[in-house]
Formats: sequence, C-alpha cells, structure tokens
Amino acid sequence: MKTQSLLTALFLSSALLTTACTRDVKLDTSGGGLRTNSRNGGNNGAATSFNLKSSFSLAAFLGERQIEVIQFIKVASETLDAGNNNFRVEKLNADGAVHTYGVSTEVKDFVYEGAEGSVKSGVSKKIAVGLSFQGGQLEGLSAEADKICENKGKIFPCVMRSNADAVGKDKYYVNLQETVYNVIVAVGSSPDQLTVRFVTEGKIIGSKSAAEKRSEQNIKMQMNLVVDRASLSTNTVKILSSAITLDYPNQNDNTKAPWFVKMDGANQTVILDTNCNRLNGSASFVSDPKKPATVMLFSDDSVSIQGKDWNKTLAECGQRPVVDLSRLQVY
Repeated sequence: MKTQSLLTALFLSSALLTTACTRDVKLDTSGGGLRTNSRNGGNNGAATSFNLKSSFSLAAFLGERQIEVIQFIKVASETLDAGNNNFRVEKLNADGAVHTYGVSTEVKDFVYEGAEGSVKSGVSKKIAVGLSFQGGQLEGLSAEADKICENKGKIFPCVMRSNADAVGKDKYYVNLQETVYNVIVAVGSSPDQLTVRFVTEGKIIGSKSAAEKRSEQNIKMQMNLVVDRASLSTNTVKILSSAITLDYPNQNDNTKAPWFVKMDGANQTVILDTNCNRLNGSASFVSDPKKPATVMLFSDDSVSIQGKDWNKTLAECGQRPVVDLSRLQVY
C-alpha cells in the first residue's frame, strides 16, 4: 500500500524523530522485586506491600488504556481539541501525502479522589507522528516515542512517564515508565474500519510504605483494536473488537514463561469528554489459561466483575484521569 510505504519511510528518517527531553533522568533499575504473585486474581486490597497480585486491577488498567490510545489518535489527527485535553501538537511538515507532527503532553499535580483518598498525578509524553488522510478521513498513522534523548550533552533512554502519588501518605505511589510506545493505524478489512495496534514496554514501579523498598516490574503490553472509521471523527468512538495482552516475568522462576493477563472485548464505546472520559461495554479476561475467563463490565461511573461482589467507583467527572494508576495500589 502506498500510504503504508510512506509511513514506513517516515520513521526511517531520524531527523524527523529527534527531539530533546526536558530532564536528564535515567531509568533507575534499583529496588527490590515484587512479592510472589498469585494467579488466582481477585482483590489484593489488604496487601501491605505493593505488587501486581490482582488480575482484576490489571484488567481495569488495560481497559482504560484503550481510552488513552483513542484519545491520542484523535488529538494527533485533529478531531479532538489538543489544548482542552492537555496536549500540544506541533506541525513539522504538512505538505505532501504524509503529514508529520510532534505530539506532547505535560501534566503536573492533577489531583483527584482515588479509591483510598486524594491522589496527585502527572503525565509526560513526547511522540513523533506521521499521518495520511483520504477524503478528509484518517487513512494511516504511525507514531513512535523517541528512544534516545539528549540534555546538556548527556545521552540516555527517553522515558514516557505517568505517576499517581497518594496525598498525605509517605512513599505511597505508582509510577509507569515506558521506553517503547508505538501506535500504528491502518485501513481494516473493509473501508469503514480502521485497525489500531498499540505496543508499549516499560516498568510499573510502586511503594506502599516508607519502610518498604520500592518494587518494580518490567511489563510488555500489546493492544489490537478494530474501530468504526466514521465514529473516530466524533467524540463517541466505537471499538468493534479488542485484544490486549500484558505480560511480565514470572517472579517465582525467571526461566519459566512470563505471567500474563489476556483481555478480549467487542462492541465497546469510548466517550471522550475532558477529565471525564468513559469506556462502556464488557471484556473477558484470563490470568490463568487453566481457568475460565472472567467478565469485566465498564460503565460511565464504575468498573465491576460480572457475577462477583466486586464493584469499584471511578473518579468523579471533571477530576478523572485517563488511566487511574492508583487502582493498582488497592485492588
């Protein structure tokens, strides 16, 4: 496909991708490993140290990342106001078949009410994007975060950062650091559909006590969506199907296959509204292939598990993060 070739050629050009990071911060690989992980899922709210024990919380995390990637695509393709959604879009080249943009966001001290009280959060991302359009509709998109950053003469891996810090609790936080962040959008099996592939790699880092060493876990996430093409130009985007996997090393034995959470959904809806984004629909997920899938339900105000006494209220509209990292602390 001509557009695909153009988009591929775009990202072979390092000149279009090279931007400077604002801070000279290296990935810190110190700190202890996470506690032994149970693959039974369920509520880990009583845990006294940070871990990724609950597959329920990981499934909710994966669901909300669908909102994140849809929001990014719409901001990059200029069908969602960048400023109202804390993004900045810089047009690098708007001539020819492929437009190249720089898309960034820098949010600090965004406070909301999480599951266990007030949370102060922030996000920092900087991404190079190439887009092509046909008849005014998005036809293709290729986006990639910079891999190598330079600041004050020092070279280091670029990092996409998100954080959620409990207000008034010492060393009680969750950080997400990603060094790989790729988005590919293309026309699907029919012209009224688009396929979206979202791949990230990085670390989830957290602590629940000043007395505990911080814990960190390497993660890899792959997301494949089929989206209704016409709906992408509106603020109510239809996800026709989704398949998401998150895997991370087996903490009991690193020589074994990684642990994972696998999530599949259909006919979901992402509603984009500043600081009140919503995901509606359901998705099944498994964290143990020997056990039957569990169904997670997403609504305007909550996330719940079908057939179980597990229902979590979302942060209030107007003060709602796109992805609530603090959920990983408590359940």
